[in-house]
Amino acid sequence: MSHSTHYFIGIPVQSDIQKWLEEWQEKLKPYVSYKVWTHPEDFHITLKFLGNVHDDQVTPLTRSLDRTNEFSTFVLKIGLLGFFGNKTQPRVMWAGVEKHTSLMALQTKVDKLCQRHLFPAEKRPYTPHITLAKKWKTAKISIPTMDLQPLLPVPQTRIMEVDRFCLYRIHPENEVKYEPVYIKHLSNK
Repeated sequence: MSHSTHYFIGIPVQSDIQKWLEEWQEKLKPYVSYKVWTHPEDFHITLKFLGNVHDDQVTPLTRSLDRTNEFSTFVLKIGLLGFFGNKTQPRVMWAGVEKHTSLMALQTKVDKLCQRHLFPAEKRPYTPHITLAKKWKTAKISIPTMDLQPLLPVPQTRIMEVDRFCLYRIHPENEVKYEPVYIKHLSNK
């Protein structure tokens, strides 16, 4: 009998950036009302959300990812606070990620490779980000009209090296919810 769980492909965030974004969360918590705050070890840049995946689909997918060798390490700029959803009670609060050409090419390649394994193509435009919090908590509280960006620790942007991406299994019941089950290292050309 085949078992299934939810998976996604993403880029892990290095530990110094995790700590920096955790500082963002602490500075922002008094001003916003979210039910779920991302655990720092779960910070990532999603390349492709796969959804419910049967165990027997994982090995063929990782074999195909193994053959993806045309990408070298690159660096990204991370910073600037953003939101998805309603302007006063947005469903997601995130740190922005530069739309670097290498990142965009990697995301496109991963999406097309996943389509070959019968995962649907992403319909929305790709907006790289790192989720800080989600699920607005209460209708009685709205985001203050002031810009929240000045509340963030200096520097407000950082550079992160991207040297790998992972296939993550989601464990919604755990404190750290995302388990890397496959790691693909990028080349050092």
